[in-house]
Formats: sequence, structure tokens, C-alpha cells
Amino acid sequence: MAAADRLPPGQRAVDGFPVTTTGRAPRVDRNAWRLTLDGLVDHPLDLSFGDLAGLPHEDVTADMHCVERWSALGLQWRGVPFAELAGQAKVDPTARFVRFIAVDGHDTSLPLDLCLAEGLVADGLDDAPVPDEHGGPVRMIVPSRYGAKQIKWLGRIEFLERDRLGFWELRGYHNGADVQLEERLL
Repeated sequence: MAAADRLPPGQRAVDGFPVTTTGRAPRVDRNAWRLTLDGLVDHPLDLSFGDLAGLPHEDVTADMHCVERWSALGLQWRGVPFAELAGQAKVDPTARFVRFIAVDGHDTSLPLDLCLAEGLVADGLDDAPVPDEHGGPVRMIVPSRYGAKQIKWLGRIEFLERDRLGFWELRGYHNGADVQLEERLL
């Protein structure tokens, strides 16, 4: 499929993978990094980078789409399927949403069923660790949503019964963030 055929409405392909942040990218020490899974779970998890690295991984080729209308095509991600982590945490049946919190305090949320279907907790990009500027050591990947929903510098995953607006949504960005529907701003 040609690159132009893969572009969602209103997007343009760019060379490379642009760096976007609201400030300086945090420098997170992989040896000190932790990922917490809590909220509506029967078995909360507290994982080190080594713990995460030891879990089943898969490779996913996915495009990154920004609300600013650029798309980086064909990125090669490696990570733990979100469904694997959710299964280990034994998510309570009342959970309907997932809140992702970055080590710098940014947060966002998505429906649980969407995360189970396509979520990847990525620790690799293009056969290398995820670079700091792109959210390393670990970031969330949900290919059908704009990048603002694919939280960088992931540190916590919280399972919720009700949705909770995050950093960008409280600033006027669309909570759905579906790239095919062009859900950019409210």
C-alpha cells in the first residue's frame, strides 16, 4: 500500500519521526524506572524495566499520527501487548477505562476494550530502546489514536470504572482522538 493510501484524513507524511513535547524530555534512568498497574485490579503490579523486558514481546509496525496533521509512517515498535499486562493484573469486570500516567505527570485515558485490542507497552523502537525524546524508556502505543493518547514516559496504568479527562483533554483536545474521524479538538 502506498504511503498516501495509508494516511488518515487531514494528515501529511513526514520524513523521520518529529519530536514533540511540552518542555524538556525527562531523562528517566532505566535502572530506577517502575511501572505500576493498579486501580480496579485483583493483582496490582509494580514492574522494573527488567521485569517488563522478561515478559512476552511482540513487534508491531504502526504509524504515528499527530493532531498537528503530520504522520510518521512505518515505525517499528517492540513491546509487551497491553492485554498481557492486564491479564497479569487480573482486571476487575467493573473496569471500563484505563488511565495512563507519565513520570512527568502528563496523563490521558482510553476505553479498556480499545487498549486490550491494540495497545502495546513499547520499550523498543526501530531495533533500539525507545529514545528519551520519544518517550523512553517506555511509552504506550495505540495506533488508531493520535499521539497525544499514546503517553510518553509511562509510569503508571490505572484501571477505572469511569473515564477521567487527562492533560490534553482538559486543554481542549478531543477525548476520543480517533485518527479516522479527525477527532482533534473540541
